[in-house]
Amino acid sequence: MTEPVTLELVAATADVSLADFAAAVVRQQRAASSTVRGVLAALCARAGFPARLLALLERSALTTAMEPSLRFVVEAAGQHLGEIGFEPGFELLVGLHRRHPQREVRIYVGHGLFGFGRRGLDALAGPPGADPGDLDPIVNMIRLKAALHRGDDHAALTGGDVGRRLALLAALDNTISTRDPVSGEIDPAAVARVSEPQWLEWIVAASLDPPTAVAAERVLNRVPRETWQPLKKRLQAEARTAKAALPATTAKRKPSAKGASGAAIAALDESLVEIRSELDLIVGELRAANFVFVGEPLGTPADDHAARLEALERQIGPVPVALARFWAIVGSVDLRGNHPAWARPTWLRTDADEPVWHADPIVICSLETAVEEADDGDYDVTDAVLPYELAVAGDAVAKANYSGGRTSLRCGNRAINVTIEPHRIPLLDYLRSAVLWGGFPGFATIRARPPGYPRPSKVFQTRAPRRPQR
Repeated sequence: MTEPVTLELVAATADVSLADFAAAVVRQQRAASSTVRGVLAALCARAGFPARLLALLERSALTTAMEPSLRFVVEAAGQHLGEIGFEPGFELLVGLHRRHPQREVRIYVGHGLFGFGRRGLDALAGPPGADPGDLDPIVNMIRLKAALHRGDDHAALTGGDVGRRLALLAALDNTISTRDPVSGEIDPAAVARVSEPQWLEWIVAASLDPPTAVAAERVLNRVPRETWQPLKKRLQAEARTAKAALPATTAKRKPSAKGASGAAIAALDESLVEIRSELDLIVGELRAANFVFVGEPLGTPADDHAARLEALERQIGPVPVALARFWAIVGSVDLRGNHPAWARPTWLRTDADEPVWHADPIVICSLETAVEEADDGDYDVTDAVLPYELAVAGDAVAKANYSGGRTSLRCGNRAINVTIEPHRIPLLDYLRSAVLWGGFPGFATIRARPPGYPRPSKVFQTRAPRRPQR
């Protein structure tokens, strides 16, 4: 008979090894229907245990990548020791945040360092104006958030390249969207700071710059519209004036729907019919395997497709033909969810699901959703400087139910095809590739993916994509 798991037994393993301790924490988490953080918090509430936990971390090899069960415990332990401001662990935690090879450890320990007050902020942010310096955007966001909390001035924060500006916008968004755990309120000082004239002008300018537009709009949407909308209209007008002053160009215009040949549109429609047939097969196979979908996996084209498309184009301008025909023939697709037979989830439900596979399931929203999104926004095609970026889905991170970016298409012309971002390939090529990966193109970069991927086409004859190089 297995001995019941108790906190006393878990605490005893902290004096043995990290592997034994991690296994005991996970067993206790499951037995108590808690989380790894919850178990560690209960342990650290005991006199003397934070010192024992630090000693365990200090004698364990924490310089190389760890298997998930160990990593979960190390990152949670580091975050908790930081949040309680356990001073003897400060140097160890700074080293983990700065040098550990796994991004998850750097992220969670980074959150914990805020618990050390000004000392932790300095360790995270470095000197004023310093480059955050990590390859991971979330780690950089945490470091710039620390600089914001420290009170660095506008000039020191807003310099740098596009990557740094994106990390700063993410830090601003995080700061003004995080609610106090007790009061449930957003810090009014954070919102007031973003509303200061120099900050507001910088954010609005970023919203008019394509590389930072999406991130900046996310921040603006958390601030009262009346504080920034007049400024945005003024900057748009200035940009139009500057553009009008430029010498006339003789560059060829992109083709319109009327300029696209009937043969090209017929070929596009034929490919989309094949893709819909493939998606029907894929969804049927997933349903048979008890795949749990987040939403409706396949939608049907709207009966009033033409009228809806016309209404959308009045708001955002011309929609590329490839997307318009997708909505007319396929409708929509959403393969987010979890497969009961896969070794890992692809959709995060609770912390216990980590680590998940970022399988990047194929998702293209419906025409109805696109119209709703346009209705909720403030884009006005009559005075817009930049083409409308139409979000058709989240990015691979968001599709796993984390806070992430988006997958989008640039409107403004009726080209026969259009590049889908961030994939940087034509929409039709993306759809065919996604189908050949069984609806989960992210498996192309996951060596331990489930068997059967890539999936041979059962409708159109296209060679299956190559496996990723080792």
